Amino acid sequence: MLAKLSTRRQFVIPKAIATILHLKPGDLLNVVRKNNSVVLTPVDIEERYDPGLVAGASKSLEKGLEEGKTFGSFKEMMKDIHRHTRRKNKHAAR
Repeated sequence: MLAKLSTRRQFVIPKAIATILHLKPGDLLNVVRKNNSVVLTPVDIEERYDPGLVAGASKSLEKGLEEGKTFGSFKEMMKDIHRHTRRKNKHAAR
């Protein structure tokens, strides 16, 4: 199937694929370049709606950028965010 890239670098996922993958408007997709291809992977719903992740992600990524930290994969970045969020929640509980 073909999808045309717009001037804003957007494209439409064909309906047949979106239906098979149960994708809905607002769903998050991880985007990775693999050789000469782009791979889109739906993000798990738990990662999307975990209430502590948004605040934790922002602080973790800010700190990481300041320190020049890079992540080899989306999964690695999410582990770092979860680690940061758990530490923050432990300190808040004291």
